[in-house]
Formats: sequence, C-alpha cells, structure tokens
Amino acid sequence: MGDTGCAREPTAVILAVTTDMSVIQDLDEVGLFVGVNGEVKSSLRTFVSTEVAAKLPGTVSILEPEEANKPVHIRVAGYKNGQLKVVRDAIVTVPPKALTVLRMPLGWLSATQKRPGTSGTNGTARAGQVKPMALTEEEASFKEFDAFFPGYVSPCATGETSNDGACISVLAEPQVTTYGDLVRDVFGGSVSLNEATGVAEGGVCFDMEACFKNEQTLKVTDYPECKVTIPESIGNTVNFALVRNLASGCDGYECFVPLDADKRWDAQARVYTLPREACERVKSADPAVKVERIAVATACERKYEATPRCNGLYGAVRDKAPSDPNRPRYYKEEPPNPPPPTGDGGVPEGGTPDGGDAGPKLPTLLGRLTQLQNPRKLAVANDRVWVRGRIGMAFLDGRGVSTPTEVSPLPTDQGAVDDGGGYPDIAAAGNGACAVSLIQSKAWCYDLTTRGYTASSAVTGVVSFGGRVAVLETVFARPPAALMNPPRGVLKVVQPSGDLPANVLSEVGGVEGVSVGAAIAPSGRALVAMTPSPGTDGFIRLTTGPVASGTDANSVVLMTIPGSATTIVGMTFPVISMAATNTEAFVAIPAPDAASATLHRRAFADAAPTEPPAMPGVTLPYVLGEISPAVAVDDAYVYWGGGAQGPMAVSTCTRRAVTPKALFPSAGAQNNTTYAVARSGTKLYFATDDGRVYSMDPPAPEPCP
Repeated sequence: MGDTGCAREPTAVILAVTTDMSVIQDLDEVGLFVGVNGEVKSSLRTFVSTEVAAKLPGTVSILEPEEANKPVHIRVAGYKNGQLKVVRDAIVTVPPKALTVLRMPLGWLSATQKRPGTSGTNGTARAGQVKPMALTEEEASFKEFDAFFPGYVSPCATGETSNDGACISVLAEPQVTTYGDLVRDVFGGSVSLNEATGVAEGGVCFDMEACFKNEQTLKVTDYPECKVTIPESIGNTVNFALVRNLASGCDGYECFVPLDADKRWDAQARVYTLPREACERVKSADPAVKVERIAVATACERKYEATPRCNGLYGAVRDKAPSDPNRPRYYKEEPPNPPPPTGDGGVPEGGTPDGGDAGPKLPTLLGRLTQLQNPRKLAVANDRVWVRGRIGMAFLDGRGVSTPTEVSPLPTDQGAVDDGGGYPDIAAAGNGACAVSLIQSKAWCYDLTTRGYTASSAVTGVVSFGGRVAVLETVFARPPAALMNPPRGVLKVVQPSGDLPANVLSEVGGVEGVSVGAAIAPSGRALVAMTPSPGTDGFIRLTTGPVASGTDANSVVLMTIPGSATTIVGMTFPVISMAATNTEAFVAIPAPDAASATLHRRAFADAAPTEPPAMPGVTLPYVLGEISPAVAVDDAYVYWGGGAQGPMAVSTCTRRAVTPKALFPSAGAQNNTTYAVARSGTKLYFATDDGRVYSMDPPAPEPCP
C-alpha cells in the first residue's frame, strides 16, 4: 500500500492469512475471493512452495467499496496439489477512515472437519439454515463463489464458518491497528523486511522441534470439559500441540499442530481451553482426521497468533532466536495513505509503481520475481503474464493484485539443464504456457490444472495461435540418404495441458537450415525464421494464407537474413525476434558481434527474397547468447526492451521521420534495464532485468501526416 500523494485517511481491512499447518507439505496454494452485492470482484489463486515468492503468513488489503458500509464477502481457501483442503469465510464492512486487521487462519482442524460442527457460541449442534442477525438469507450465503468451488459443502450452516472445528459467525469485526502494530502482530514481532526475498527479518517463528523435544502426553480422559488448569509452579512456559496420525501423510514434527493461546488462555483462572473438536478426535478411528494424542511441553513461552509457526525455509518468518529491537524498521510508525478504491470490493488498479494516483499514469508494478533469473520473454493469456527468464519460467496475475508465482526452473532431461543459452522463448494459452529450452531442444509446457509438465522434442520456437500454442519443429527429410534435401519448419498445435498431439498446423519449408523463431499475425498468417549454415543467407518465410489446424500452408520468402548475421559470436545460429500486424512484419536481426541489432520491417505485399529496409534510427541492444530484446507491435508502435534505457517505442508511421521514445526511464538507483516486452489487450507489459514485471497503458499514437 503506497502513498497516493493526497491527504486521505487510511481506509482498509488488512487480511492476515495464517496457517498452523506445514507450508508445502499440507498447503501449496492459497486462494482469495472477494464479492460485493453478489458479484465476484476478485478470484485469485497463488502458489506457496519452494519455488515462489509467496509465503505465509501474508497480508492482503481490502479497500472500502464505493458504497460505504456495504458488506464485503471474503473467502480464503487452501489447496494441495490442486485439491481444496480448507475454507475460511468472513463478511466485513470496511470501517471508514481506519486501518484494521482481520485474521483469516487456515487451520488443520477446519481442513479435516468432515461432520457438522458445533456452534462456537453456545456449544450446541447447529442444523439447518441459520443466518446472523441483520443479514438476509442471500447476504449470509456465499453463492457468488459457487463456480470456483464445485461440489464444496461447508461443514457449517449458512452464515457460519469453521474455526478449529467449531462453527462461528461469518460476521467478522476487524480490529483497529497501525502499520507498525500490524507488522509486529502478524510477522512475529518483525522490524525489518528483505524485499528481494519477502522474508521478514527480526521476527520470531515458533520452533516446534525445540519447544516439544521433551513433550509429554496429556491424558484427555482426565479433562472431560477439554479444559486444563495450569499450576502456578509452571508459570507461562507451557504449550499444547495436536499430534496427527502418521497415516495422514505427515512426518516427524510436521505431525505436530501447535495451538495458539489467544482466546484459549484465562490468565486469572490459569485455565487453558483446548478445542473440543481435538478432544473428540482422540477417539476417532479415521487416520486422516485422528488426533493421535495431545502433547504438552514447558520448554518455551506460550505461543500466540503473533508468533507464526516455523515452516521450513519457506515461511515469511524464519528467525528462531528472539528479535533484535535495534534492527532498522521497514515500516513507518505513521501509516501512509492507501491507494484509492476504484470499484466495489476495493481492488486497486493502475497508478504509479508505488500505488499512487497523482500526475500522469505511470506503469503499474505487478510483482517481483525473485527465483526466476533475468526475464527475457513475456506471454499473456487469461489475465496471466507468463515470464521466460534466462533460466526458468514463471507467471503472475496481470491485474497486479496477487503475489507472484514462480514455477522455475524447467525440468532436466537426461542430465541436460536449462542454463540460459540458446533461445529462451515462451507462448501462453488458456491455463498454461510452453517455454523453449534449446539446450534440450524441447518445449516444456506447464499446465495450471495438473500442476505438471509435458514436453515436445526438436523444438526451436513456440507461438500462440487461436487460444492454443503451436511449437516450431525442424523436420529433416528421411531416409538418411535424403538428408541433403531442405528441411522444413513445422508448426504443430499443442495444448499446455495433457498429451502433445502431433497434428500439423502448418508446414513452412523449402530452405536449408534450422527454424529458430515464429510469429503469427492477427490475420492468422505465420512467419518462420529459417537460418542456414553460418555465413550464408537465411530467410523469413510467410504463409500464403491463414494457417488452420490440420492443414498445410504454402509459404513465400518475405525477407532475407544477411549472411553476415548468421555468423554470430557465441551462437551456433542467430536468434531472431519477430512481431507482425495484419499487413507487415517487424524483425530484429542481430549484428555479428551480438552486441546490437537492427529493426527491419516489410509489408506482406512486398514479399520478395531481398533484404528489408531498416527502420531509421533504431538500434537494439543485445546480450550475448540470449534473445534480447523481444519485439512487440501494434498499429501505432513497435516496442522493444531498450536495455539500460528501459522499454522503448518507435512509431510505425512511414510518412515522416520517427524517433524512438523512452517509456519508463530509470530514476535514481532504480534499475530499469529491460529486455522483455509484450502487447496484449489494452496493455503493454515489460519486465526489468531484476525481475520486476509491469503493465502500462500504451502511449497515444503520434500524428502521421
């Protein structure tokens, strides 16, 4: 939440999403769903695993809707391997001119609750349809989220949500806080943050192994009310944990689920109230939900919600030693103003990189990828921005309201790894994307539905086509005696999910060499780059008509690649970046030293085996051995990374001299070195070399007399 530059009181509910389970082993994905007036305003799912920047505990801000005091429906869900595990619901109204916090815990007892829960208010079973006072039946339900939760049946009645196996009202009361208190209370007293890794430094996490090393078993039968009186002699160094059955899939101390003392500890009476659901589960015979025993230990101070569990190396809080109060703080004691709401549900849109809205609208920071190395190519599909790095691939939400999610690196193949060489290309369609690794000569396709990869061999490029992905293969003539015949480039349709079919989309051949890049114009005509042996001319071939699945397409030579460009220092063949409008192609051709490139254009109507005209005044930076920058185009501009100058644009006007313009120049110490750009829908996307990914409105077209 950044400073908007306006005098405005903070108005937001900060959701503190926590879990008592093991990140990765029990949960690998978290979903956030927000609705107002029965309409879904946000539906995001974010991975939390060994390869992502998203960590728990985490916070998300919900801004005030346009209609003041309007109830906002919030659902936080946890998933494992794509399967729903736990749901937490809340209905809140955003208090005006106040910063508040609402905890949304994803607890193990709720995740494994299989029977109707008892009410958290009177201890009796709640059957049938009930609703909190002052809410209609429609307001108390969360029907707007049904499409995202097929088959889900809540263990609680309408108007209630599960909390440690008990059913409590969905009507939630956020607590007034400050930014400093929020950080301390959510991140274990943290006073500093490593922005590159998202790890809260100085905070303390609860070390399960150290605290329960000498634990003992609580005899539940001795406490029929599930309440334990703590003797004065023990003091405050007492903790309880539920020990799960090994058959539930846990291992070692991952089987321990610590209990928070908040609302369970009566200091005056020295009574600790355990979850009734936990005491009941000691008797259960179902290994998936059974509490094998309840452990008690006295080695550590009592655990509270503000001290999150240590979840290996992947929790936002990692320190096990006490906090150092002298560490520099990354927050201000006086809270900055939040960005203004732009619609019901309060999901912020646009603004400056810091979230502001003063002055001209600058690029919006969508997120920063910390695992993926050096973004080189972008692809956009279904509101997701997929990123191909020098090593690995990743994606994040194109609306800028989710934590970046990384699935890098690519799989290894017979010992070969994606080491950043060759042509790091990517294309996206539907719920997945395919990335090329020339070291392995494969396209690795990642599917968000199955959370897995499939592969296609002999691939040198990928391109999106009609909601699908096509891979570019080089096919040589057979039998071996005919190897001197020219090879052909073959576009094959694949889906990022399931098996990779072998149906041919288009054959583009007739040139001796290797196919090393493809683009498809909005009209459906395909461009394929074919490079021959070093020192001889290569070609860009253009299909004579729109390509269609299962049909071959004839092709003509649109332009040549000068022989000097096919002898590149450090490369076995040159890397070509292409983009096209309905009527013409724009191609980046590298110089022999691979330190720069020139941008060329040719109209489809001018197809001829001659060198195309270079666009005046346009020299593109290159990085040795990598495709950089990428080229994107619309009717008004050609876009490219610009290297240290940041993203650049040059008008496509041919009736006057044109000059490249900087779209987001570096400011101060900020590194805007850029190689990856993409144009999709109404937005231009680019990624800086340090992993930051932005979206922005394209510049207004320049006059073209």
